[in-house]
Amino acid sequence: MKTGLLLVSHSEALARGTRELVSAMAREVPILITAGDGNGGLGTRAKAIEQAVLSSDLENVILLFDLGSALMNAEMAAEMLTAQGYGMTVVDAPFVEGALAAGMALQVGKSPSEAAAEAEATRNSPKKG
Repeated sequence: MKTGLLLVSHSEALARGTRELVSAMAREVPILITAGDGNGGLGTRAKAIEQAVLSSDLENVILLFDLGSALMNAEMAAEMLTAQGYGMTVVDAPFVEGALAAGMALQVGKSPSEAAAEAEATRNSPKKG
């Protein structure tokens, strides 16, 4: 089963930058993005999330979102896609760190559930400084 990441961001620049960073480290992992309100502004849309997955060849998707308000759209889209047979995992993790952790886990052959757990673990990583 082909697994990849879907980065859902209010900002296209943030989504593209995060994809660039993760792709540099996890070159074999497909990374989709959906960002913005569809009119050039900030926001997220459930329909755009659904369309991104439907237009891909992924069977399993680990979805990360940038802000809490994107969670509602992510969950709505994941519910619709799950009903259509896609494996969808919505991960509540720091956007960049979580995406990088999940991408690296997939790159080394870990399962979607293991990759999601790696992403979620970044939420509790100790701060240094």
